[in-house]
Amino acid sequence: MLGAVVVSAPALWCAWIALTTDIDAAMPALWAGLAAGIGVLLVGVTAGSMIFTRRGGRLMEFAEST
Repeated sequence: MLGAVVVSAPALWCAWIALTTDIDAAMPALWAGLAAGIGVLLVGVTAGSMIFTRRGGRLMEFAEST
């Protein structure tokens, strides 16, 4: 979760600038936030699929036993 906050820091910075001084920084904030969100989503899905591939058998055994 800390990684997601770090990745979104440029978007947060541009949004802060857009809110306090220059409204022209709103579009870079939008695109930076969109790119950060898509990047974090892709990394999360990839990591989750690799973990499920490795541990899926044990997870399914546990699900069937309860």
